[in-house]
Amino acid sequence: LEQALKISPAYAPAWAMMGLANQKDGEIATSVAARQQARERARQALDRALKLDPNLAIAHSRMAGVQWDSWDFTGAERSTARALAADPKSLLVLGNAMILYGYMGRWEEGLALGERFLEADPLNPNAHLNLAIQSLAVGRLDEDEAICRKALELAPDFGPAYITLGDVLLRKGRFEAARTSFTRGIELWGWGDHGRLHYEAIVEHA
Repeated sequence: LEQALKISPAYAPAWAMMGLANQKDGEIATSVAARQQARERARQALDRALKLDPNLAIAHSRMAGVQWDSWDFTGAERSTARALAADPKSLLVLGNAMILYGYMGRWEEGLALGERFLEADPLNPNAHLNLAIQSLAVGRLDEDEAICRKALELAPDFGPAYITLGDVLLRKGRFEAARTSFTRGIELWGWGDHGRLHYEAIVEHA
């Protein structure tokens, strides 16, 4: 990305991608300071992208993530609305908006976006998983279980789908089946003892 921006420093999509790269860097940071520094680099890159192209939907969408991580929920909502207005058919924009609305408790709006995402990309296991997470929040357990199993049919080694399926089974009172699903998800995700103990505690509490 740095090489691309040296060649073409006015190319807004590369700055938007640089914003994403720094967001991801923050996710694996091992200190609060490193996370804050990565977030600020992401914000600067996305600001640059939007100055170059104020209608770049994905830059608005990623800026919403930076704002959310900074507890600027009003700003995140505003950036998400701008992203959806600029490119309502973008799967990246739809996916990010769906997740944000879920975090904010706007489950019905998140479900509607998840359904649009899935309709546009029905073979994407992430589309099924994100819809399942939204569906779980409103208590559609049978539908949710079917969505999770469809995601695993498409991608049998998709660890996050096993974790979400475990959540569904737990709420349905199928505790041992939930434990099995959590265990498989942890193995595939490589969470080790931390993940195992975390989900064992959840099952035992239930």
